[in-house]
Amino acid sequence: MARTVAELPPGARITDNISLGVITKTFPLSAIAPVLSKTGKASVHERDLPAQVVVYSVIALALYTQRTLRIPSKL
Repeated sequence: MARTVAELPPGARITDNISLGVITKTFPLSAIAPVLSKTGKASVHERDLPAQVVVYSVIALALYTQRTLRIPSKL
């Protein structure tokens, strides 16, 4: 039985449909932690922004290079 090719709507990008959950499943903590440890960048203390969260943020930013990052002036 033939299947039709899945396509995104015109103007849509695959990164419009990727969430942080997909990134954490693709790059599990079990893969991130050894790299942080080997490079000496692992968090020694539990902080508000642990090293692994920074790694996931950088991966997400790399996927959205065509987007403007808007950070609210008051968090």
